Order: sequence, then structure tokens, then C-alpha cells
Amino acid sequence: MKAVGMSDIGKCRKNNEDAYYISAGEDPAENLYLVADGMGGCNAGEIASSCAIEGFLEHFWKEMKHAENDDMLDLMTSAVAAANRTVYEKSNSDRVCGNGNNHRCSGGA
Repeated sequence: MKAVGMSDIGKCRKNNEDAYYISAGEDPAENLYLVADGMGGCNAGEIASSCAIEGFLEHFWKEMKHAENDDMLDLMTSAVAAANRTVYEKSNSDRVCGNGNNHRCSGGA
């Protein structure tokens, strides 16, 4: 499988607040596709989207070592929760108060 990621700033914003991650390898179980859409109009959406990707990946790859194939849904659910925590914790800092994003993930065979 080949995968490509692309994001567009659109017509209303001055900066792109989206982030994505693609891991398409030999082993289909390690294929992972993430999109975090920074919420335009919110403060620091680009920081929120990159934090979401980082939080997800940190949790996912750490826990993936111990997961079985039938645990994938639970693993992805807990990784989304970790991403949410990462964004929430970052949003409580002075510089990025009120940031936000929407994220989607897909993976596995």
C-alpha cells in the first residue's frame, strides 16, 4: 500500500493548523495513519494538532509492544485519550490557552 499526506491552508486562514502522520511499512499491522485538524479560529490550533499527533504516537508505540491483534481497538482508543490529555495539558499553559483540534486515526491490516 502507498500512502500520501497533504493539507491545504484553505481560503480563510493565514497559516495551516493541520498535522498528519503516516507509517506504511512492510508489516500491515504497523500501518498507521493519523490526521489532526487544528481548529481554525481557536488559539494555537497548529500546536494542538501537533501535540495530538505526538501524544497519540508516544502512547501507541509504547503500548504496541505489549498488544495483541485483537487489542488494536482498545489500543487506538487509549492512544486517542492520551492525545486528548496531551492537548488539554498544553492548552492550560499561558501561551496556548484555548487551543483545540479534531483528530482521526486508522491502522492495522
